[in-house]
Formats: sequence, structure tokens, C-alpha cells
Amino acid sequence: MKGQYVDVFLSLISSTKDCCGIFDEDDVLIFCNPSFQENMCVQEEDIGVVNFSDIIRNQFHQKKGIKIDSNNLEEFVEYVKKVRRSIQYRSFEADYIDGRWFSVSEYTSDDGYLIMTLQDMTKSKVNTNQLNSELMQYKNMAMIDELTSINNRRGLITQINDELKMCTRPDTEVAFLIIDFDFFKNINDKYGHQKGDDVLMHVVQLIKENLSESDVFGRVGGEEFVVFMKETNKDRAFDFGVEMKNLVKDNPYEIDGQLIPITISVGVSVHTSSTDFEKFYETADRALYTSKRNGRDQVTLFEEG
Repeated sequence: MKGQYVDVFLSLISSTKDCCGIFDEDDVLIFCNPSFQENMCVQEEDIGVVNFSDIIRNQFHQKKGIKIDSNNLEEFVEYVKKVRRSIQYRSFEADYIDGRWFSVSEYTSDDGYLIMTLQDMTKSKVNTNQLNSELMQYKNMAMIDELTSINNRRGLITQINDELKMCTRPDTEVAFLIIDFDFFKNINDKYGHQKGDDVLMHVVQLIKENLSESDVFGRVGGEEFVVFMKETNKDRAFDFGVEMKNLVKDNPYEIDGQLIPITISVGVSVHTSSTDFEKFYETADRALYTSKRNGRDQVTLFEEG
């Protein structure tokens, strides 16, 4: 009767699309179904002869089967031998050289026999990866200003606070500049919002070309922008603000054959890296207000008191 059950069991295994192989206590393959043979690069004559390490080596040399993330084959084989029977049951995911993914499970019986199954999960893995990619894309979109493709306010807050956390010394000086267009409403009223957007993009490009890779640049809203600079003292931050002010003034934008003068006002705030975004914004905004009050086309450095 027991033999009948074994025959039924082996018959079921042979007919399933999942890969199934049985290894003895010496890790020699003693049985496998056709799906296992196909996907593990095993020949009929290998059954009862090869062990699992041989199967791994064979796949490596044929450049088929499980992807081996190691330049040293034997080192990988030793690792597999170490973990393969380390616990009675283990499961993991394995990616194949051809791009497929398999869910792998290994069960070791009390007498040392190991049953190994592999189930193709490529479709669900691809769907999951695609979903994660789309979620990441949406997350990035939520951080980016639609018009200028630079950080929006949320992106600025996130990135600047991340940069502040990465500073190894809490007394490191960092700079925060608010840049605001002067009389921008006049441009919108006279030439329309599309031309106004073109002017914004013109200035954004001018500023971007003069930023370092470590600088953070973003649009707070409307015609107000922020530049965050790491390891920057007051003199350097103020000079940069002046450079940007002069650069914008020296590069008017042409609309319908007419050069449109553009000026900006800048507020500069320099604190230690222990300061947060809101404190930076508050103090730089006060400096910006002073620039506006003093006639615009100005750069003002915030000073306590």
C-alpha cells in the first residue's frame, strides 16, 4: 500500500509544471520531474549521479539557469553548501540569467533527504517591480515642480532636511537663499502667463548653470525660488547672491523682438547645520523683505538683531 502512495506522489510530481527534485543525504539528485530537468539544466543520465554542487557548476559553465552573483564559482558553491541544509525548511527567490524569477523552497527530512521545488513567479515579480517603479515615479513627481522640473516646496524641505542630517558636524555653516522676481506681475499682465512662464524658465536655467552638484535648488511657489548651499559661509553666500542678481539683470529675455529687463531680489541666511528648514526660511524671508523695501534688485544678508 505504501508503495502505491509513493507511485501516486511521484506521478503527481512528474505532471506538475513546478520544478521538483529530491536529493539524498549526500545531496545527490535521485529524482526530478521534467520541469526540474529543463530549468535546472539536468539530463536524464545525470539523475542518481550528480549532486547539487555539480548542477550549479554546470549551469554556470552553460551560462544558463540561476544567476550567480559572484566572480568566484567555487566560493559561491561553498556558500550554497553551507546554507542549503542549515535549517529544516527555507525559502527564497532566485533570478535566472534569462530574466525569469523563481520562488524556491527546500525541505530537509529527518533522515537527510531534501525536497527542492521551484515555482515560476516571473509574472508577479515583473508586476511588483513595475508597481514599485510607478510608485517611485509618482513619489518623485510629488517632489518636483511641474513647470520648471526642479524641486517644489515639498521636495525642497525633504532634500534640505536630508542634507542637514548628513552633516557630520552640527556647527557646519550652510546657506539658504530666497530669490524672488521683482514686479513679475507686470510681465504676466502685459505679455500673458505663457510668456511669464518662459521668463521663469529662462532665469531658472541661468541659475542652474551656476550651481554645484551639492547645491539644492527649488521653487517655493509663484516666482519665489530657494538655493541651499552646504559648507558655505556668509561671504560666499552673499557673493553668490550678488552674482545671481547681476547675471539675471545682464540677461534680459526677448519677447516679440523686445528685450524685457528682469531683476530679482535676494534674501540670504547662513546658520549652522543644526537649523531646520523653517528657521532658514523665516530668516531668509526677513532678509528678502529688506531687499524689497530698499528698492528691489538687492541682496540682503540676514543678521541677528
